Amino acid sequence: MEKKNNTEKIILVMIMVIGIVSGYFYYTSIGSSNIISPPKVVLNKTLAKIGSIDFDFSIFEKIGFKELRIFGESPVRPGTEGRADLFAPF
Repeated sequence: MEKKNNTEKIILVMIMVIGIVSGYFYYTSIGSSNIISPPKVVLNKTLAKIGSIDFDFSIFEKIGFKELRIFGESPVRPGTEGRADLFAPF
């Protein structure tokens, strides 16, 4: 009985040591060779595209936009609240 208990402890310790060693090698190999660098962004082309954007504000001058009216209350007044206890059985 005592020999079986010692064998189980030795096997458990060996599994833990193998796991720690393999984890160490896994993380050290990932950190050095498999680094993925982000793509390089060319700012000059991106800024040139952004700089050439034109906004058309002529929609605010159209009659349809000027005739828009607010209907109802502004700001909206809150109505009655829901149930006091959402998880009540009734």
